[in-house]
Amino acid sequence: EPEEKSFQAEQNPLIPKEGEEMGYQRLRKSIVYVLKQNEEKLKDLIEKEMGSNKLAKIKSVDDITKAIKKLVAFEGLKNISDLVIKNTFMDGWDSAEKQLNKNFMVNKDAVQYLQDYTFNNIIDLTEEIKNDLRAELQRGIIAGEGITNLKNRVTKVFESGENRAEMIAR
Repeated sequence: EPEEKSFQAEQNPLIPKEGEEMGYQRLRKSIVYVLKQNEEKLKDLIEKEMGSNKLAKIKSVDDITKAIKKLVAFEGLKNISDLVIKNTFMDGWDSAEKQLNKNFMVNKDAVQYLQDYTFNNIIDLTEEIKNDLRAELQRGIIAGEGITNLKNRVTKVFESGENRAEMIAR
């Protein structure tokens, strides 16, 4: 089991590796990783709830919203996002210093602003996904859809989230 945990940590894009390049592709990979984790959690919930026939008994959108809010989480992305922004900023800074043959003081406030701006976009993505999931699952439940169709609705929402992740990462 310790070997399995080590392998999982090695494969987890939320854990930076020593000497790893921290560019926008790394941020995109991390966001997509978290999206996939959330998608699987939600599909597992649908499977579990439909299996015990509880989902069919959901009486209000609030029940769906509460379940989604509990499940859909983007923890761990702040650290990666901040690292990528800082590294990208510093690469550009170094390049500018070399081109101008001058040394400049790093504007830490500018770095912080960019980090906050990027993470706020990730938070917006989270809220957008939660709202879309709520709407899609509500429609599916009202239509009396089964597990497969509800899971397809979940996949559709998370696929659009992957496109947005690309835009945020750039």
